[in-house]
Amino acid sequence: MLTRVVTRPSFGLTGGWGSPKLDLAGCVLYAPLWRPDQAGSPFTTKPPVPHLATVTGALWTPQGRSLDNINDEITIPASTLFGTSLASAFSMLMWFKPSTVAVATDTLFNTVTGSDGIALNLNQTNSGKMAGWFYDTGWRTTGETTLTFGTTKFYHIFLRYDKINFSLIIDGVSEASSAQTGTIAGTSMPLQICSNGGAQFAGGIVGEVILDS
Repeated sequence: MLTRVVTRPSFGLTGGWGSPKLDLAGCVLYAPLWRPDQAGSPFTTKPPVPHLATVTGALWTPQGRSLDNINDEITIPASTLFGTSLASAFSMLMWFKPSTVAVATDTLFNTVTGSDGIALNLNQTNSGKMAGWFYDTGWRTTGETTLTFGTTKFYHIFLRYDKINFSLIIDGVSEASSAQTGTIAGTSMPLQICSNGGAQFAGGIVGEVILDS
């Protein structure tokens, strides 16, 4: 499990996470999308567990993949990430700069097919608010963030479930959290970045994604 927020002071300007303290032990996905070797489609994410990712739209830039809020997405097969089912706990870390904060349910991160999986949504109920979701015997949520997102900066987003709390930490500050103890329902849905099954597309720049499950 990723247990701490990691700061990357040189994000989008020079190679790699700026801090040598980044510990990727146990991570199942490391996608530094700003790197030139992450351009093109398909591309292979970085060790310790490389995956073949396919891209629809999502232009590469030195800051990450730029997605248009219309039909752009990045997809990784669920079977290569989770095997036959999700673990009961997970952490997801993402650098993201939104391009819109209008109410429209923009999905940043999704493995949901129906009554299963994990999702992270922006603008679902209120403009500029974010909430995490997972399904066990019903939908569980972090609740909406106190923070209202803007469109002028990158945000460090840390979504974590440890079977005690389901939390969203933004730029090192706890913005939403709820007590949860359920087991996440397994899913065969691919991991989709900035899309929910070909709908609810999020717009902006995704700089980096790390997943521990």
